[in-house]
Amino acid sequence: MMQASAPPARQNYPQQGPPLGHGYPQNAGYGPGAPAQGQPTPVGYPPQQQMAAFAHEPEERDWNDGLCDCCGDCGLCCDVMWCFWCTHSRVYSAAVDDLPNTFNCGICCLMFLCTHLAVGHFVNTAIAYVTRSNVRQKYRLRGSCCGDFLKTFCCMACATCQEHKQLSKMGMNPGHTCCSPSTNYIVQPHAPRAGYSNGA
Repeated sequence: MMQASAPPARQNYPQQGPPLGHGYPQNAGYGPGAPAQGQPTPVGYPPQQQMAAFAHEPEERDWNDGLCDCCGDCGLCCDVMWCFWCTHSRVYSAAVDDLPNTFNCGICCLMFLCTHLAVGHFVNTAIAYVTRSNVRQKYRLRGSCCGDFLKTFCCMACATCQEHKQLSKMGMNPGHTCCSPSTNYIVQPHAPRAGYSNGA
C-alpha cells in the first residue's frame, strides 16, 4: 500500500523592503492604510482641519461704491481730476504700503513723467493695477485680475476714486491733495485677508 507523500517544505524567500506595518513614511503611497491605486494620496492637514479653515474664510463682498459713483464726493472727484498723480500716490501708499494719509513722491513723479512718454499709459496702468489689486485682495472684494486691468486701463480716474472711498471706509483714508473730500466716511468693521495688515 502506497503512503501519501508529505507536502513540500515551505521555502523562506528573502523579504523585500521593510516589514509590513513598519518603516513606511507618513503619507507614502504604499503600506497599511494607503489609498487604493488611482486615488489621490492625502497630504497636508487632516480633512477636519481643512474644513475648519475653509469655514472661517470670510466671503467676498461688493465694493461700497460703484465705479461710476465718482460724483458722489465732489471734493474727491475734483482732487482726482486736477491732481491725479498726487492723489493716486496717496491711494498707492494706503493700499500697498499700509500708510494712510501719506504722499508718495516717487510714485507721483513716476506717473507724471510717464504721462508724457509714448508708453506712459501702460506704465501708469501697471501702477494703478497693483494698487487696485491690493485693495481688492486685502479686503476680499469682488472682482478679478482681468477686471482690475480693464478698469485701470480704461477708467483709471474712476477706479482711483472708487479705491480712495473704499480705503477711507476701511479706516485707511489716503487723505487729500488740493480739495478736501465732501463726504465724512464712517469706518466699517472689516477683516483683512491673512497676510495683510489691517491698518491698525
